[in-house]
Amino acid sequence: NFKHIDLSDDKVDLLLLEGERETFGFIRNKSASWKNVLRDLNEPIPCQKQIEISAKNIEAFPIWKEDTTRITFNENKLLFDDVMYGTIFKITN
Repeated sequence: NFKHIDLSDDKVDLLLLEGERETFGFIRNKSASWKNVLRDLNEPIPCQKQIEISAKNIEAFPIWKEDTTRITFNENKLLFDDVMYGTIFKITN
């Protein structure tokens, strides 16, 4: 019974699979694309995204070793800061 939620904007792709007890998510910096980095030889620009969500616990699983993503949670606001590449995360409701 998971529900797909797309909270992407012009700087990040942010996709969630929201369940009753757990929510799984993926955040990715759009400036870390192959066109920008490999073809145009630009460095990704770190970005941030804030969403409102209820949570008891958040676990992050960085995909890239060099990723600098920090996730903080305060009063139903989840902040993804300094997203360089991308991170998978799990939220326990």
